[in-house]
Amino acid sequence: MDSPDPEPPRTPYVPGVTERPPEGAFDHLKIVTDPVQRCPAWRVGLKFHRAGCFWEAHELWEAVWTSLPDGPDRRLVRAMIQIANARLKTAMGRGKAAALLRADAARTLETASDPTEWGLEHMDLHGAPSTDARGT
Repeated sequence: MDSPDPEPPRTPYVPGVTERPPEGAFDHLKIVTDPVQRCPAWRVGLKFHRAGCFWEAHELWEAVWTSLPDGPDRRLVRAMIQIANARLKTAMGRGKAAALLRADAARTLETASDPTEWGLEHMDLHGAPSTDARGT
């Protein structure tokens, strides 16, 4: 039986605000298998993202993104990395950077795979831009 996905960190990493996790802290979760839409790195990254751990989700999703060939799936993962980064920038008080990243993500999503095939919901893509690192 597979072990359950790990819980998100108690304190999300927000540069300049909270302590950075040790180098390689999430390497054991960067497991990319087929189908990629259900692999541990994607699944745990989504769980972390929904918990407001945007930097941590970005770390995991980079492993997924680099494993994919150019195409709609890779663009979808890129867009989610941009969305996570935008939400992180919002938590850092960098609204202008967040707005640019959200706009770039929206353009990327225009030619990306269907988000529902990756288990994404509306709030994953269009969450309130004024949320902090925990989504509140």
